[in-house]
Amino acid sequence: MGNYTLFNKPETGKSSGEGRGLGLPHIRQHDMRHLHASLLLAEGLPLPAVWARLGHVSPAVTAAFYCHALRGHDGAVATAIEAAMRVARWR
Repeated sequence: MGNYTLFNKPETGKSSGEGRGLGLPHIRQHDMRHLHASLLLAEGLPLPAVWARLGHVSPAVTAAFYCHALRGHDGAVATAIEAAMRVARWR
């Protein structure tokens, strides 16, 4: 990770100005929330667990916002389906 500054006022979400002049990129708290959710999903945590953590109105909302993090699991899904089909063929 690079060097970043996260100096937001919790009550407004706006920069407090403390990080100015440091030469570091500004990161909003919402950016950190998005990164957190994306990493959890990319690491394979179940969508309902991430949904509950974020507090979205439904898992569908979480899936819509973070579908980019879920796409990485396509290979695992394909492998599982292929294995299931192989087993079914021999029964």
